[in-house]
Amino acid sequence: MALETIGICVAAVALLLAVAYRFFTSSFDYFEKQGIPGPRPTLVFGNWWRLWQKFIGEEDLKNVKQYGKVFGVFNGRTPCLMTTDPELIKVILEKPENFKSHRASCVKCEHLKQSLLALEGSGSAISPEMNKALTQDKVKKLVPSILQNTASLTKNVEQASGAAEGKISVTNLVSEFLSNCLAVTLFGLDPSATDMQQFSSNLNCAFTNDNPDSPTSALSFIYPSWAPIDKFVLRQKANKYFTSLCLSSIEERLKVDKPNEGRLPDLVDLLLEAVKDEKKADKEEGNEEKLQSSPNTDVLVAQCLAVLLNASLTTKPLVCLSVSTLASKPEIQDKLHSELNKSLQTSAEISFELVQNSEYLDMFLGEMLRMYPIEFRLERECCEVTEWEKLKIEKGTIVSVPIYALHHLEEYYPEPDTFSPDRFTSENLQKRKVVSYLPFGQAGNNGANISVQVAMLIAKLALASLIKNFKFVPLEDTKIPPEFRKGITGVPIPEPITVTVQARK
Repeated sequence: MALETIGICVAAVALLLAVAYRFFTSSFDYFEKQGIPGPRPTLVFGNWWRLWQKFIGEEDLKNVKQYGKVFGVFNGRTPCLMTTDPELIKVILEKPENFKSHRASCVKCEHLKQSLLALEGSGSAISPEMNKALTQDKVKKLVPSILQNTASLTKNVEQASGAAEGKISVTNLVSEFLSNCLAVTLFGLDPSATDMQQFSSNLNCAFTNDNPDSPTSALSFIYPSWAPIDKFVLRQKANKYFTSLCLSSIEERLKVDKPNEGRLPDLVDLLLEAVKDEKKADKEEGNEEKLQSSPNTDVLVAQCLAVLLNASLTTKPLVCLSVSTLASKPEIQDKLHSELNKSLQTSAEISFELVQNSEYLDMFLGEMLRMYPIEFRLERECCEVTEWEKLKIEKGTIVSVPIYALHHLEEYYPEPDTFSPDRFTSENLQKRKVVSYLPFGQAGNNGANISVQVAMLIAKLALASLIKNFKFVPLEDTKIPPEFRKGITGVPIPEPITVTVQARK
C-alpha cells in the first residue's frame, strides 16, 4: 500500500512538472515560426536570466549587434519583440490604437496608471484642450521658484567644497536641490517646513529598487500580474503620500478666489489656470455640458504625479551626469561657460529666455540624453494584430525599443562612445531620423509634454547656475565614463558621483 502511495505521489509530481514545463515553454517557438532570431530563453525567466548581475543597456546593445534590428526575447513566457528599426518604431509610436502603454497597463493603482499615461502622452485622461492650454508661457511662470532653489544649490556647493577642500558629492547635493525644488515648484510647499523631510524621503522612493541584484526583482517585469510593477515606479506608501498632497493642494486652491495671491505660482496653479482656459474655450464653443462640470481632480492629480515622476526620473541623473561629463571634458565646459557669459552681457541674470536660447547648452544636453537616456526601453503592448512587411505581431505581444542600444548604434551615431554635442547642430538634426532618438524614455521624443518641459527647465536652470559659478575637475578616482548600477533597477541609475569644484571669479 505504501509503495502504491509513493508511486501515485511520484506520478502526480511528474504530471505537475510536465504541465508546468508546458506552461512556461509553450510560447517559446513564437519567433522561430516567423524566422525571427533571438537569444535562447530559459525556463521561468525567459531572457531575464542573470540580468540582475548585468547592466541592461549594454545587454540590449550586445543583442542588437548579434541578432539585428528586429529580434525576439521573452519576458518569462511572454514574447517581446525588440526593434531598433526606425520604420517599425514609427509604426509603433504612430498607431496608439494598435499599441497601448505596456508599463501603464501593468500598474494596478489607477492614479499611478493615469500619471504614466500622462507622462507618455499616449491615451492620457488629460484632454487635448487642457494640454494645449499648458503653454510654454505658463511653464515660464515656474522660473522664479526654480531660480530660488538653484541659488540655494549654488550656496550649498560652495559651502560643501569649502568644508572638504573642493571635493563635493554631486549626487547628494543635487538630490537635496531637486527635492526642495519640486516641493516648492510643484506644490508651493515651504522648504523650511518640518514636512520637507517626509517629502524628500518619499521622493527618493521613485524609480528605485532596494535589491536590484536579486532574482526576485525581475518578477515584476516578467510576470506583472503576479508581482505588480507599481513598486518600481512609486512604492505604495510614497504613492499614498503624494496622491494625498496633490489632492489637498488642488482642493485648497479651489476654495479661494485668488489661490496664488502673495506667493509665487506653482504647477497646481498652472493646471487650474489650464482648466479655466479650457472652460473659456467651451464657453466660446457653446459646450454647456462641459461648462457645468467641475474640474476632474483625478485628472489633475494624475498630471501632478506625472510631472513629479518625470522630474525625478530625468533631472537628477541628467544634472549629476552632466557635471561628471563637464569635469572630464574641460573644452566643452569652457565653451558652455563662454556661451553663458556672452548671454549674460545682455541679460543681467539667468532667465527663462537665456537658457531657452542657449544653443550649445541644448546641443550638450541632447548629447547627454543620447549617451545616457533616462530609461532602458520604451515598451508598448500590441492590442490588435499588426502586420509590418513580412512580420505579424500578434495581440498580447510586447514590443520594445531598447533606447540605450538605439542611441549607441554606429549606423545612427558614428563613433557612438565619443561624446560630441556637434551631433545636435541644426544641420545634423535635419539629417537624422526622428525616431532614432528617443531622449525622454516612455515619452519618446515628445518635448512638448508638460512633464518633459518642467523637468528639462529645472535641469537647464540648475546647470546654467552651476556653470556660471563653478569649474568642475575630476578626482583621481572619478570614473570616466561614469558607472551605472547593475541589476534590475527599472531605469538607469548612475553610481554616486564625486568631483572637485573650483569657484569662478
